[in-house]
Amino acid sequence: MSSAPSCFNHLTLDERERHAAERAAPSPFDLIPADPAEPACWSWPVAVVADLAEAACAGLSDQARAMVLSDGGALLAMDEWHQGRCAICGRRAVLVLDHDHATNLVRGHLCKSCNVREAHTGGVFELYRQRPPAAILGVREQYLSPLDGL
Repeated sequence: MSSAPSCFNHLTLDERERHAAERAAPSPFDLIPADPAEPACWSWPVAVVADLAEAACAGLSDQARAMVLSDGGALLAMDEWHQGRCAICGRRAVLVLDHDHATNLVRGHLCKSCNVREAHTGGVFELYRQRPPAAILGVREQYLSPLDGL
């Protein structure tokens, strides 16, 4: 069994062409879109929270709807408004509930990538913090940790 030469100068013409094609192919990092100029949620049509909450309860019995909406349904409305999209990049992904650690108020839903970068980055993330989905919809809800309820 022979091993491939480690020096480019010792590659055959076919190996050099394969090497050039591999280097020209996009890497996974090339496929990550650049940060948008403004948060994606700024371009979404604004709706009334009560209407969004009702839409989220479509198909539920009257009793179940009353139970779900007993707290006003603000977080449910925000879920409905996001439609599985990250508030910053707009991609459909598994979302996490973002909140302000100083006020403990919910801000919106972010994909895991944007949520990790949000606290450490300016630009579009700073714009998002200035006017998050909760502010756009007029929602003021305390964040409750899924781990300890606080």
